[in-house]
Amino acid sequence: MPFRVLVTGDREWACLGIAEAIVTRLTARYGPELVIVHGGAKGVDLSFELAAREQELATEVHEPDWEKHGRKAGPIRSQEMVDLGAELAIAVHRDLAGSRETKDRVRRCLEAGIPVWLIDSEEVKPRRVTKI
Repeated sequence: MPFRVLVTGDREWACLGIAEAIVTRLTARYGPELVIVHGGAKGVDLSFELAAREQELATEVHEPDWEKHGRKAGPIRSQEMVDLGAELAIAVHRDLAGSRETKDRVRRCLEAGIPVWLIDSEEVKPRRVTKI
């Protein structure tokens, strides 16, 4: 059974080095059945997509349906991703408290019982998020 990791973060932060380091750690710990799940945005999502491809890992992209849902497309997509389940979530954002979508997705993960780890700098020192 695949080990699903939901990734969320700043669409303005292209962080390929961070993504490569985290994906390498996750693969070493959980094996090649790892699946990187993300929302298809630029920045963090794209960085993790590229890092997963480098290691020939599966990815699952959930792009919002703006035509169908309008402004609600982002939150609807976020809830769908959470509802599909994940063993853990990685949030990559320098200002989680000031973010909108990343903070919302972290909240949804926590409410669903999905453990969340935050990376908020280039030092790649994840810390556990237990409330938002």
